Formats: sequence, C-alpha cells, structure tokens
Amino acid sequence: MRRWISLALLGLISCDPAEPRECKEEEEVFVFVDSDEDGWGSEPIGYRCDVSPGEALNSLDCDDTRADVNPDAEDVCDETDNNCDGRIDEGTLNRAYFADLDGDGFGDAENEIVTCLDPPADYVSNPNDCDDESDERFPGNPEICNNGIDEDCSGIADDIIEICTDSIDNDCDGFQDCADVDCSPTPFCCSDVALASVVPTSYFGTTFGQGDDRDPGCSFSFATDVAHRFVAPETGTYVFDTFGSSFDTVLALYDTCNGASIACNDDAGGGSQSELTLSMTAGEVILISVDGIFSSSGNYTLNVDRQ
Repeated sequence: MRRWISLALLGLISCDPAEPRECKEEEEVFVFVDSDEDGWGSEPIGYRCDVSPGEALNSLDCDDTRADVNPDAEDVCDETDNNCDGRIDEGTLNRAYFADLDGDGFGDAENEIVTCLDPPADYVSNPNDCDDESDERFPGNPEICNNGIDEDCSGIADDIIEICTDSIDNDCDGFQDCADVDCSPTPFCCSDVALASVVPTSYFGTTFGQGDDRDPGCSFSFATDVAHRFVAPETGTYVFDTFGSSFDTVLALYDTCNGASIACNDDAGGGSQSELTLSMTAGEVILISVDGIFSSSGNYTLNVDRQ
C-alpha cells in the first residue's frame, strides 16, 4: 500500500497563514498604508504578492485617519476637503452674511463673509445698515423731528411722513393722522365704512342721509353716496357688486380720496345693479363708493369676493 506523507508534517511547507506567500516578480503589486480601510491609501509600504487589510493600491487618500474622507466621498459643509480635490465645501450652498456690530439686526455691506455654515452670532443676512456703529440708525427706524440725523437710513435726514393710523404727530407739524396734509388723500381718511378684510363678505347699509361726496364718472349722478374702505387680504382679483340693493346703483372704485375713479359701473348684466372686478396686491387699500343713478338712494348690499 502506497503511503502518503504530509509535507507539512515533514516541515517542508509552512501552513502559517501569517507568512507571506512566495510569488513571481511579475505578480507583485506595490501597496500603500490604508489606516482607515476606506480603500484609499497614503504612505508607501512596498511590493507584496497580495493586498492585505490596511493596505491599498493607491496613495490618493488626503486624510488616512477618516474613512469618510477620500476621493469617492461627497463634499459636505464641514470645512473639510471630503473628496480630496484640494477644495473645501465646494458644491454646497453658500450664503453671504454681514457684520452687525451694533446689534440692530442690519449688517454692514462692506464687512461680508460667505459660508455654508451658520454665521457667527454678530453676522446677519441683511446688508442695509447705513451706520453699523449706531443701533439708532437702521432701515425702518422712526425718524426724530428736526435733529439732522437720518435714523431710517433713507439717505435724507428728517424725511418724516405722517402715519395716518397711529394717533401720533409723526412729522412734528402740529397735525396728526387724518388732520395732516400727508394723510388727506389716503383712503383711510375719507371712508365712511371700514369693510372687513376677509372674503367673501357682505355689508348692508343705506345711502339715505349721506352726502354727495364724489362723482362716479360713468353715469350721471347727483345722489348721495357711501364710501367703503377695503384692504386686500392677499394678492388676487376681487369682485365687487351691489346685487340685492333696493335701488338703481352706481358702483365706483378709487385709489385716493379726491381723484377720479379707477373703475366704474352703472348696470351689470342688463339689470339695475352694479359689478366691478379689480386686481389687487396684498395690503392694497381702495375706496368702494356705492352711489345712485340721478338722485336714486336707498338701502344697499355691497358684496366682496375673489374670482
């Protein structure tokens, strides 16, 4: 019987897996240290028959201590060159911020940083401060009368316009709100009724006993009228009508107290009631005048809706 004798037992072949195998020169590969084992190497080791754990066939890793930093990684906003291309945070969303040294919420356009990170505590996104050394000068700050200082950063000192609804003499001329000439043309100061800024809405009133304050322009009228102030709650096209009124109405819209009507209607759809549409932006104010043909007066319904 032929007996087979293990060469390993005779000590002629080693079975130690830690011992490198012998290979031909043309089979050797040059390997590099891959400390973070992300497949990308750094420092050279030398020629090996095989690539072992902790080794790589390249030296392209720019940080061999982090597996998330290598040429295949995605660059993120962390002030690190994640993909080893020599650039930091490229492709991330960068924003401009401006120093707000006086803490008024408005920054200095001449003191800018651009970053994808959260800005420092004393930087803001608004660059419109005209004096970043004074927290009493910034856009929207109320002007103080006759002190020669441009508090609101408009570029003009003491350029004060009366606010028509705050019961304050803002421009220091001795008149406040609707008694001030700055406010007399505005719809806030010549309306008889303030409509709710919601739609749809309806208002029921009467023109009996009212004054003949305006000429609608689209029909002959010397009747009494009622002016309603309406503030658009949002941008859109609004519909105004007098359907349901008890007399032959004339409907007119105004953007000032004393100007000509911007829209006017006598009869809508062949009837004696009136209807108008108007595109408005959010916050826009108009006057809606319910008038009558010739001297017609009576009880009316004013409806407001959106298309």
